[in-house]
Amino acid sequence: MGGLDSFCQLKNDNNNDLNTTITTTTFSSNIVEEDPSIEALHRLKSTFRTIIVVISALGVAGNILNLMTLRSPSLRNVPFMFIRALALFDLISLTAILLHFSLEWLQIESDIVIFYEVWVQDVLINSFLVAGLYCAVLLTIERFLLIRKPLSTGRRLLSIENTVLVKIGFALLAALLLHAPMSLQWQAKCSEYEPLINNNENKEIEVHKVSCLHWARGKFNNRDLLCREPFFALYNYYKMGRELLRFFCVLLLVILNAVIARHLQVAKVC
Repeated sequence: MGGLDSFCQLKNDNNNDLNTTITTTTFSSNIVEEDPSIEALHRLKSTFRTIIVVISALGVAGNILNLMTLRSPSLRNVPFMFIRALALFDLISLTAILLHFSLEWLQIESDIVIFYEVWVQDVLINSFLVAGLYCAVLLTIERFLLIRKPLSTGRRLLSIENTVLVKIGFALLAALLLHAPMSLQWQAKCSEYEPLINNNENKEIEVHKVSCLHWARGKFNNRDLLCREPFFALYNYYKMGRELLRFFCVLLLVILNAVIARHLQVAKVC
């Protein structure tokens, strides 16, 4: 909620005119150049960026090795189907993270790239990361049910393998739907408009901005939408609900794995 509050407050604080803003910005830029704390902050960001890139690259390599190993015919049963999906989803999300830093470094001025960075990137990364978490939860639930009711059999509409594929598909769909509203938080700004020139009643030339020809590079907070009620409150509730659901999945994993470990320990003693 703090992020939305901050940029909405910035929107409401528009008492200075354009010239004052330009002067203040120029003055602030001089301060930034001389302030060592800002330079230290940039170095810290660069360090974190390097760490994230290295970890993501290692994760990509590890998931590729996992997928190659899981191609073995002996690893085709239900648990390994979930593990394969988890590795695939993690591979996609980590590759998207590396792509994010690559595009940031290359600074490609393309409307397609800008569209991806503004409206697709966050949804893609978070959706596949969380879909992997859902697969881990589904795998743990399968193990828990197998331990609790090892001999239970029932009528199935689909085979076991197809049932697992349906569950994985629903997990991915749920993650995509859950994170789709993240695209509403950002917007792109137009850098070049298609002008429409016409004459008014006084025979004066008027120029109107009709449609955007090119977008400016960068992501900008969507203040026009999210700084208005009820959208401001709804989006804050959405963010809290999204994080609570993620925390619940992690908590469920911990509890179920603790129960499974305890059950296996008791069975081993007996």
